[in-house]
Amino acid sequence: ASANNTLDSSVMLAASQRDTDQSWVYLTKGSQLKVDLAWSGDYVNTLHFVRLDVDPSDSGHLSVAGVDYGNTDAFRMAVRNSWEFSTSQGHSTGTASTTWTVQGDDGYYAPVLVSGKGDIWMVENTPAATANADGYQHIRNFGANTFGFEDMHAYAGADFDYNDMVLKLSLV
Repeated sequence: ASANNTLDSSVMLAASQRDTDQSWVYLTKGSQLKVDLAWSGDYVNTLHFVRLDVDPSDSGHLSVAGVDYGNTDAFRMAVRNSWEFSTSQGHSTGTASTTWTVQGDDGYYAPVLVSGKGDIWMVENTPAATANADGYQHIRNFGANTFGFEDMHAYAGADFDYNDMVLKLSLV
């Protein structure tokens, strides 16, 4: 008998998602990723990535550029000042693909969606803690480096179908 336990690069890239149930990937500086997008929504959104500082000795405490994770203007400003990747979607429905080379340090990178209304939607710290201004989850982890986004503010009638933008990452 012979066993073949070879895992492809997408499975390896998704390891941090399985370990933490978070919508992020662990990347090293210089990694090249293919970023595939599909969208269906009224807003023209922009996708970014930001490196999160994760302190495993402090129950996974998160921060960006030294600013503690939280639903604060200071944290959202740190996120805005720290993202390194940017691509916009078109209006209505469509698809796009691009390549991203990680310029920042090794670490956990989380997708950040900036809606056409200027809201910043990103990963939750825990199911009870979110940095999103409306207090709701706007990113859904579909598994294996695929994430769905809700782009509308909860108080503006969000349907939370997580198809306003769908992101798939794969190593080049």
